[in-house]
Amino acid sequence: MSVKLGSRIRQHREKQGWSQEGFALAAGVDRGYMGVIERGELKRPGYKILVRIAKVLGITLEQLLPIKQITLNDLIDHDPPDPT
Repeated sequence: MSVKLGSRIRQHREKQGWSQEGFALAAGVDRGYMGVIERGELKRPGYKILVRIAKVLGITLEQLLPIKQITLNDLIDHDPPDPT
């Protein structure tokens, strides 16, 4: 995952008025882990986590993902363990 996807998540979150802590809690992700995702420090956060993030944001994965950069197929085979 790149900084671009992390930035998109942060932009959507901030636009909706979520704090990082509140958003992480709603998405079922550790706050520190959410920071890692938003900073683009995690190559692939995994399909399940992205689905939860998109759901809390009220958008589809297609709206969230910069399709030219990463696709759903890239995520399905490389789902890391859920840190929660």
